[in-house]
Amino acid sequence: MSFALRLALGVLLFGSSAAAQTSHTGPSRRVGVHVGLNGTLTADLALGRFFYGGVSTQLTGLAALAEPQRNYVVSALLFAGVALPLVERESLRLTADVTPSVGWLYSAPVNMVSAGLLAGVRLVHRSGFTAALRLPLVGYAGSPQVPRGSLYYYYITAIPTAPLLTLGYTF
Repeated sequence: MSFALRLALGVLLFGSSAAAQTSHTGPSRRVGVHVGLNGTLTADLALGRFFYGGVSTQLTGLAALAEPQRNYVVSALLFAGVALPLVERESLRLTADVTPSVGWLYSAPVNMVSAGLLAGVRLVHRSGFTAALRLPLVGYAGSPQVPRGSLYYYYITAIPTAPLLTLGYTF
């Protein structure tokens, strides 16, 4: 492929050849705290340009610590994977995140365990403001109280446990 053709493709894909050559100038380690639209509290960690992971819990589950006799949904979700940069500028960073996840959900009398794949986009502004959208793609969930697990149960457990739409701050 000729140099002129590569340059033209770079301009089309990245907006300018200078933008294509800029390197990531943000910190190599960032920690964030986010609240989800579905009532989740998420703490995450970005290491370098490509690693992204975190842990999430249902906020109502925190209330179960104060009042255990009520049937609050208690959950935990651990996810870790890659953050593929889509836009990297001095003022903001937009990534496509693909993260395998493992989760646990308790809502009396059922315990559910799930494993699956989350994918979405995450925007981090230079001020630290962060917005993210993650969707459960495919997975499997089961319970000792149910004879067999399924993809259906995975989506049911993902609604309260996965950080679907979050807003927060990254340090």
